[in-house]
Amino acid sequence: MTTGDGRQASDRVNFYVSAGENFFPVLESLSIDNGILTAIGSDNDGDSLYFDAYVLSGQILLGKPFNTTEVSAQWKVELSDKFVGSGWEIQVFVGDGTGASDSGKISGAFEPFHLEPDTLYAIATSDRTSAGGNVRVVVATGDTANPFQYVNGCGVVCENGASYASQTFDVGNPDDTPDVGSANPIDGVWGDMGATSFLLAPDNFITGTDLGNGMSRTDFNVTPLGGSDITANGILFSFEYTFASAGTYHLGFEAVNIVSRTYYTDASQSEDFFWSDISNDHQYNVIVVE
Repeated sequence: MTTGDGRQASDRVNFYVSAGENFFPVLESLSIDNGILTAIGSDNDGDSLYFDAYVLSGQILLGKPFNTTEVSAQWKVELSDKFVGSGWEIQVFVGDGTGASDSGKISGAFEPFHLEPDTLYAIATSDRTSAGGNVRVVVATGDTANPFQYVNGCGVVCENGASYASQTFDVGNPDDTPDVGSANPIDGVWGDMGATSFLLAPDNFITGTDLGNGMSRTDFNVTPLGGSDITANGILFSFEYTFASAGTYHLGFEAVNIVSRTYYTDASQSEDFFWSDISNDHQYNVIVVE
């Protein structure tokens, strides 16, 4: 302070101004581990949060949220086509129900599933379903050691409670047309072979056999008409299992039961060829039924 005649005086006081508390939701973290996307949020005034997630790019499937809490959610992320890899990006939103929200992005890449030479695979196209639900199982082979034309007695095994869903058998690449008495379109390995049609057993012949050890085996045969022997790599056929009750189910094959099973032959059918590996030990052989 200065007076008119030039005299001065001064004093001071210290005070603290705090920042206003943020009551908006915050997306704290996004992470993915073993195909599970996890989002964690926070909200200073304790509101319950909701989460949404959207695929921005990539050939992937994003499941519905599960294991949701007031501050977190998880999603299953998997390839649309397990034999074709893809980069991807996902955006996640978190909100508190009042119109306030936060968001973030996460990206990554999935490598394609590799089919080892002369190895037979039963691959679940989804790793979970609910009791009474269906899951499609794809049976595929890596480069066969011998050229072949027929697949004989391919015995797929799974725990009791999994049963073949009628009218779901499909030769070659999965499509929306079940192959009952015919197989159109002719594609996959069989298209490569040049098959013109198929001799297929009636659908009601595809039944399960209780093995007495908690498992059942379902036998499949693929007999093409026309075409020529080839060293094949890819999808042989697919079908759906219906799961009667909750549990964890494992896909596999049975090699021998009285007569030789799970084998392939050339057009002469004079010799049986067996896949060198039918252990089915891979990441897509387990289905969780809730």
